[in-house]
Amino acid sequence: MVDIIDWKYKVELGNKLAVIRKKNNMNQIQLADVLSVTISKISKWECGQSIPSLDIIFKIAEFYKVEPYYFLGNIGIEVYNDATKMPCRRGQKLSYIIKAWKSNGINPSISLDDYLLQNRNLPHHIIPKQKYFRENLCETDFSGADLSGSVFRNNNMNGVNFENANLTDSILYFNDLSRAKFKNTELVRTQIKSSKLHQLSFIDTCLTDVIISAKKLTAPIFINCIFKNVVLNAGDVNGVCFDGQSFTNVKFEGTILSNTTFRGATLKNVTFLSNFAIKKKYFKTIKTVCFKGAKMDEKTYMSLKSIAANLDEVIIID
Repeated sequence: MVDIIDWKYKVELGNKLAVIRKKNNMNQIQLADVLSVTISKISKWECGQSIPSLDIIFKIAEFYKVEPYYFLGNIGIEVYNDATKMPCRRGQKLSYIIKAWKSNGINPSISLDDYLLQNRNLPHHIIPKQKYFRENLCETDFSGADLSGSVFRNNNMNGVNFENANLTDSILYFNDLSRAKFKNTELVRTQIKSSKLHQLSFIDTCLTDVIISAKKLTAPIFINCIFKNVVLNAGDVNGVCFDGQSFTNVKFEGTILSNTTFRGATLKNVTFLSNFAIKKKYFKTIKTVCFKGAKMDEKTYMSLKSIAANLDEVIIID
C-alpha cells in the first residue's frame, strides 16, 4: 500500500471510516472480511495511524454506496501527487480526473472538491493523452474514456476493458492484451502490435484504418463487427471464427487461415494473398477455410478461386 494522503488528513479520513462502519452496524472484523485485510489495518486506518490505498478507498465507497469524495473531498490537491502516478484500478480513474483538473483546459477557479462533485461518473470522463510504458494495467477499466492519441507500450493489460472507449490514433505495441475487451470501441487508425493477443473480444465495434500485427491470434471473439481498410497481419489465425462479420478493403497479409470460418460474412475487395512466397502449405490450408453462406464481390471471389478455396454456397454481390 502507498500512503497518498498527508498525515494531517489521516484522522479525518479515519473518523469518516469509523462513522460509516458503525452507521451500517458493522464491526471491524466484518469490514476486514469484506476488504480481505487484517483487523489491525482497519484499526490503524480508523485511528489515523495509516491510510488505505486509493484502490481500497474506492472499494469501501462502493461497498457502502457512497461517492469516493465522501472520504477525500476535503483534501487539497497537493496530497494527490502520488495518486496521479498510481497504476491502480478504481483509483486510477480518480487520478485521471485530477490530471484533467490540473490541465489548462479546466477553469482554475473551480476547486478540486467542486470538480469531483461535477464529475462523479468517473468511468466516462475524458482522459488526457498519455503514454504508458511497462505499467501494470491488468484489469484496468477504461470504459467510456477518451484515449485518442494515447500510447501503450510493453504493459501488462490482461483483462483491460475498453468498452465505449475512444482509441482513435492510439498505439498499442508489445502489450499483453490477453482477454482485453473491445465493445462498441472507437478504433480509427489504431495500431495494435503484440505477441500476446489471446482471447480478445470485439463486440459491436467498427475497425477503420486499423493495423493488427501479431505472431498468433488465439481464440478471439468477433460479434457484429465491421472491418474497413484494415490490415490484419496476424500470422497464425488457426480456427478463428469471423462468421457474420463485414469486411471492406481488408488485407490478410502473411496470415495462415487454417480452419478459419467466414460463414455468413460479407467480403468486399478482400485480399488473402500477401507478398510472401506462396508455398504448397498455404494452398493446403486455404482449402480448410469455410466460406459457407458468405457474400462477396466478384473481385474477392476470383481471388479466392485462383487459390482453390472452397466457395460452395457463396453468394456473389455487387
